[in-house]
Amino acid sequence: MSHRAAGGLQRAVDALPIVGLDESVIDILQRDDETDEEADNPEQEADNDVPSFPSVEKVSIEEDLVNQPACIAFTSSMARLVNFLQLPIQKCFYRDKLIGTECDATPPFHVKLNRRGSATIIEWFCINGHMLWKWNSQPVLKYAMQGGDFMVATNILLSGNNFSKLALFFRFMNIGVVSPKTFRLIQNHYLVDSIKDFWGKKRAAIIDCLCAKESVVALADGRMDSPGHTAQFCTYTTMENESKDIISVVTVDKRQTNRNSVIMEKHAFIQTFDNLLADLNITEIVTDAHMQISALLDPRKGRYKDKAIIHSLDVWHAAKNLTKKLHVAGILKGNSILLVWLKDIVNQFWYIYQKAQHRDMFNDMWVGVLHHVTGKHEWTRGKCDHGPLDATTSDKELMVPGSPPHEALQRIMFNRRWLKDVTKYLTFRSTSELESFQNCILMYAGKRFAFSPPVYEARCLLAALDYNHHNHRPDYITRKNEKS
Repeated sequence: MSHRAAGGLQRAVDALPIVGLDESVIDILQRDDETDEEADNPEQEADNDVPSFPSVEKVSIEEDLVNQPACIAFTSSMARLVNFLQLPIQKCFYRDKLIGTECDATPPFHVKLNRRGSATIIEWFCINGHMLWKWNSQPVLKYAMQGGDFMVATNILLSGNNFSKLALFFRFMNIGVVSPKTFRLIQNHYLVDSIKDFWGKKRAAIIDCLCAKESVVALADGRMDSPGHTAQFCTYTTMENESKDIISVVTVDKRQTNRNSVIMEKHAFIQTFDNLLADLNITEIVTDAHMQISALLDPRKGRYKDKAIIHSLDVWHAAKNLTKKLHVAGILKGNSILLVWLKDIVNQFWYIYQKAQHRDMFNDMWVGVLHHVTGKHEWTRGKCDHGPLDATTSDKELMVPGSPPHEALQRIMFNRRWLKDVTKYLTFRSTSELESFQNCILMYAGKRFAFSPPVYEARCLLAALDYNHHNHRPDYITRKNEKS
């Protein structure tokens, strides 16, 4: 210790008040000139000539963090910059709070770069180890949460990404990232409820617009989070037929159905329909041919038999099912001619349901398919609607009446179970737009990843918000004035 420091220590000791044996010292009073910022920084200024350093950048409002430009900075480049620049001070300004001893260290000062989450903390020290200033590459929120960490954790969920994949990418880039625990805390405490509240507001606005309609046609479909009987969640989505807006998203956990995944879609449908009937005047609902849902909407003994609601089945699913059955029959030995006619039969299926007004009209037109494939275009009760056939069509191989492929086609076309629901297809409704939305859900909640129930529900709501936001976007027009 230098003589100067020793002299200062002696004078400080002599200035201390004398404490008698009958007195007790409780604590040392805080100095009047000590501020909260000085408490954060252990070093103090020796005189008024020392410039004040910028305080930590704090986030007070949303605009301080959202949409702020950011970049990827290499630590080596930052180290070169901070070592080249010098702090605007001539000596260390550390002064002991108790005895008033000052540090005489002079530049150059030592610089230390530390990684904290996705941020870099830069600290300046004198040769005696006194910290002069600390700088954070990110603004700081309440409770010392770093703004960049918050934005990374938030946008992983909002962009539909997965934390483990993003963390692996960051590790390959050798970039700091928030810990899995921090990500889950931010996700559960700040995001899940906010997404649900935002969806509630957007959905309420759509419902308010639909309340003025005398009749609402709803398209509904369910989606499992994984195939087979291993599904944990079922998301049942409802779309308004005219606007194509998503008006309901209900997620059911298998634990709500005693771990029976078979009845999850039925359970989700009941929740969805009960809520929608309280808000809208639904006169028709379109679903796939799910037997449990058809039973609920049975006009004689179903749960909703008193609601006088028309239950229509999706033509797109029916055409898809017909295609599968024809393909399975066509790959059998001797039935390959069915594959030749497959596309034409399915196209005629669409055409008949588009034109038929009642069941008898459908039966007359549907029987015509069996005659057409044999080259017979007129029969006892009718004839084909097409005009003269061109060369490519007339040269197609014909089926022989009563042959194995012709009989296989007859069995498929006149399946008793399928014909029972013919009238439900005559409205010619399709839920193909809902299939597009199901693909949108895959972006936010892929079937190869596992999520907790609240997070899975929030991700499905994000998909609905995304879909509705872009639903009414204008079509892109090419230079040739054509829609793309």
